Formats: sequence, C-alpha cells, structure tokens
Amino acid sequence: MKIKLLVLVVLILLSGITTSYAERLTWESLSAAEKNILRPHRKQWDGFSEQKQRRLRRAIKRWRQLSPDQKKRVIQRFQRWRRLNKAERQQLRRLYRRYQSLPPRKQKKLRQRFRKLKSMSPEKRRALLKHWREASRSHNRQR
Repeated sequence: MKIKLLVLVVLILLSGITTSYAERLTWESLSAAEKNILRPHRKQWDGFSEQKQRRLRRAIKRWRQLSPDQKKRVIQRFQRWRRLNKAERQQLRRLYRRYQSLPPRKQKKLRQRFRKLKSMSPEKRRALLKHWREASRSHNRQR
C-alpha cells in the first residue's frame, strides 16, 4: 500500500514537471512582432522560466496598447532608471517593496498625496521640499 501511494505521489510530481515544461513557450511559437521586440533575448529565451516568458509577453502586449506619448514617457523613465547608480536602484527597490507591503487603503492614500504633489507648481514643490529637509534636520538633531 505504501509503495502504491509513493508511486502515485511520484507520478503526480513528475506530471507537474512535464506539464510545466510543456507550457513553456518556444521561440518558434512567438509571433513575428514578439520575436522582433524580444530579439535581444533570443539566445536565452528557451532557458527562461515559464513565468518570465509570460511576464515578457504581457509586457509586449501592454507596450503595443500604449499611445505614442505614453511610450515616450516609458522610455524616458527607463533612461532615468539606467542613469541611477546601483545604490540608488536598490533604495528604490526597497521603497517599492515597502509600498507593496502596505495595506491597499494606505497605498491609495499615498497615490493621492503623490498626485497632489505632482499637481503643485514647481515653486510650491521646492518650498515643500525645503520645509521637509529642514524638519528632517531638526528631527535628527533632537535624537
């Protein structure tokens, strides 16, 4: 009885592995447009996990749906990201993970505050930033 159960468990596990491998997308199964965009990843494609392949395909689909202005903003953000040094990127990743760990209500509140900040004139934003820096220095001196 134990052997039958063990064989059943092994077969179930192996079927998951073969199913997972079968669900992977081969380079040849991609459309011409997808191949064109993913060309830099051609050699690595078959080695990517199924999850990464699907994530890249979703990104391509989203990219195609963007307006030219939206695409321009994405490119600008990416160029800004590339100019950041390693420490700055790590800091932003930490902040993003911290944001993601917040409850949805707090995330929404932060997004609202950010929109409000973006809608301010540059002068008001600079004044607010100056105020925050001064308050931070004062707080640090009190410690």
